[in-house]
Amino acid sequence: MKFSVLLPTRDRLDLLKEAIETVRQQDYDDWEIVVSDNASAEDVGGYVGSLQDKRIRYVRSDSFIPVTDNWNLALKQATGDYVLMLGDDDGLLRGYFRHFDKTLRAWNLPEMVFHDAFQFAHPGTIPGRETGFVQFAHVSFFAARQKPFLLGHEEALEVVHDSMAFRVTYPYNMQYSLVSMQLIEQLSKDGPFYDSPYPDYYATNALLLAANRILAVPQPWTIIGISKKSFGFFYFNKREKEGTQLLSNLDVKGLPESVRASLLPGSDMNTCWLLAMQSLQERHGQLLRSKVNISRYRRLQLMHIYVDGGLKALFRQWSGLQWHEKLLMGTIVLPALVCLSLLPAKLKARIVAKFLFLFSPYPKVDTRIRAVSYRCTLDAFRDLRPEYYD
Repeated sequence: MKFSVLLPTRDRLDLLKEAIETVRQQDYDDWEIVVSDNASAEDVGGYVGSLQDKRIRYVRSDSFIPVTDNWNLALKQATGDYVLMLGDDDGLLRGYFRHFDKTLRAWNLPEMVFHDAFQFAHPGTIPGRETGFVQFAHVSFFAARQKPFLLGHEEALEVVHDSMAFRVTYPYNMQYSLVSMQLIEQLSKDGPFYDSPYPDYYATNALLLAANRILAVPQPWTIIGISKKSFGFFYFNKREKEGTQLLSNLDVKGLPESVRASLLPGSDMNTCWLLAMQSLQERHGQLLRSKVNISRYRRLQLMHIYVDGGLKALFRQWSGLQWHEKLLMGTIVLPALVCLSLLPAKLKARIVAKFLFLFSPYPKVDTRIRAVSYRCTLDAFRDLRPEYYD
């Protein structure tokens, strides 16, 4: 069985080298890597050539393109039976291919595997944490399960509908999904497999909608890196605009007027999320039972506007609000915020933090953070095991 690993990259050769090594050091030979270079200034092609390994192929865009286009460029070169997407600061755990060759055969070749992953924050990337750490994302359908199982259609549909309602009940990163080429080809008949400004938000939900047999594996088998050159670093350090520029993925000029009319300033992440769900609805609406919850998106954006700019920033959005939003804002929200502004600063901060916690789209769970001494992805690769340890 042949596995394809997609590795899109741009000017992060130091990280890319480590990601490639986590594949080259596997105890299984039938794999390929597709390095898709997004017009790097660094000599990525020279490095790949120096490895002299025919299983590692190199493609390059002539100019800087959005992240979604680069992902699709990589996918076009893949020839494996199953495909995994890695970022260039990510990696595999040891034994990945050998384990899943055996597992896929034992489960009669499911169309998709959704397995757990370690999230590895490099030292100094997250505010308040100078050392590195590993943690887990919340996956609602894993619950207390510890062994692989087939994910039922209704359970898969439920988490997709949560995504449409701007509630994260499982992680969308492609590093969690090992996907059959057959399913990818099926989902590519009406357009590119990766779509929207957030290709992982779109594709993972599309896969859960369309796959007939999904194998869920609660054990972590990949390492998702958060480095100082990643979008996650910019997001967690309140530099989201720089992260958006890094991805070059938010362009609303070509959107239908009906969609553009729904947009509000605030978090780029929420807007990209909205556009991903809009694409999902347009291409796979026949498989859905609900539509994108645009009202909740707008409420989340208004929350961001207030947190970032206060009451004055909210008032500046008044003319762009819908009548029912003006009614809610005028009768309840704004009077409450005016009263809140009269409170001592520390008490106000605690109340706002509690409010954001209650209405956040992200789950309120223990992520099992564990401090580690790893300096890089290869350190994590050498030490981490699929079995979680405290």
